Amino acid sequence: MSATYSYILDTSALLAALLNEPGSEQVFTLIDNSAISSVNLLETFGKLVQKGTPAAEAREAIESLALPTIPWVEQDVWESVDILPLAWEQGISLGDRVCLVTARMHGAVAVTADRKWVELVPGVKTLLIR
Repeated sequence: MSATYSYILDTSALLAALLNEPGSEQVFTLIDNSAISSVNLLETFGKLVQKGTPAAEAREAIESLALPTIPWVEQDVWESVDILPLAWEQGISLGDRVCLVTARMHGAVAVTADRKWVELVPGVKTLLIR
């Protein structure tokens, strides 16, 4: 698949931008060339609501970034089977694995604030924002 986006944001990267956390400035410099998976979008929305942001405000904040969302479908599940062991061997969450596979499928760089999974999947470039 040809690269449509240069960067795929994971939940931690989008949260950093939305909450003005360390690394947010780096996310904003590349956001125009970025996308996010629908799975990570849902996770981001849930984390904002969990932190006390009203659902309508959380949605508005996310939508204000006009970040393209890549839907996850059944075929994407089968594309990710090879990294399933990261869940039980490395403790890598579903959202993080989805970000890694989405980046791999699009030939893009996975952007994260989570040091735990940087460089875990051969062939997937990662960018650590902090």
